[in-house]
Parts: sequence; structure tokens; C-alpha cells
Amino acid sequence: MPHSDVRIQIRNRYSDVTQVIHGIMPLMADFASEEAISKVIIGLHEVIHNIIEHGYEGEGDQAIHLCGRRKGRYAALVIEDDGRPHPRLPRPRPETFTSLEEMAERGRGLWLISQCFTRVQYRHRNGRNQTMLHLRRSKESPAG
Repeated sequence: MPHSDVRIQIRNRYSDVTQVIHGIMPLMADFASEEAISKVIIGLHEVIHNIIEHGYEGEGDQAIHLCGRRKGRYAALVIEDDGRPHPRLPRPRPETFTSLEEMAERGRGLWLISQCFTRVQYRHRNGRNQTMLHLRRSKESPAG
């Protein structure tokens, strides 16, 4: 039976991102189709690369935490870091989750992330950034 929870911690180095991908595979086993897993991998790469590039500006040796949980037809991944908050976070609601649609970015990264998950939310709370990535099992999924 696949794991229903995962916890992963990496350093803010591009070379460590693959640890996250390998670490979430037990969570995705028998949950999502190969196509959906590919999207999750692309989306996670983009989120974590954004944290490293924009939140930490590629410097330092801070931690990035990922927790994943599966329950029934749903899975959620929560990524936490203490880098700089997203500059387009709407004000004055820093403690609440913001949907990706409410945030703007100069590039296509946020759009790409939104295409990889059922729902994406972000908040800055108690000095930490939290990105929530929601997935819903599709009818084509192995355990569908």
C-alpha cells in the first residue's frame, strides 16, 4: 500500500530539487496517471526553483520543507520556506491564503504551476511562505 504522508526537507540548492521528486513518488503511487505525475513533477520543479531564485536569491543554506498528504480522492502538498515573500501578494491579507489567479508575475511560471495542479494557494504567515498544491484523482488514474 502506498504511503499516505511524506515529509521532505532539502537545502535551497538547485541540485537538491530531485530529492523532492523522488520523495513524493510513494505519495503518487496508485493515485495519479503517468501524465498527472509528469505535471506534478513539472509544477514542483517550478515552485521550488522560484523559491530558490526569488525567495533566497540563490544564496545561503536555508531549508525548504515539503509535506504531502493523501486522503481518498485528494492529495495536498505544502511547501514552506522562510525566503522573501512573493512580491505580488495582495495586501492587506498576509495571513490568509491567496489563490494563484490573484497574483501576477513577469513570466509564465505561475501560469505553468496553475496548469499542473487542481488548485494552488499561497500565503505568508509568521515569517514563512506556504504554498499549497492541491490534486484530485482523475478518473483515468490507476486507482480511479
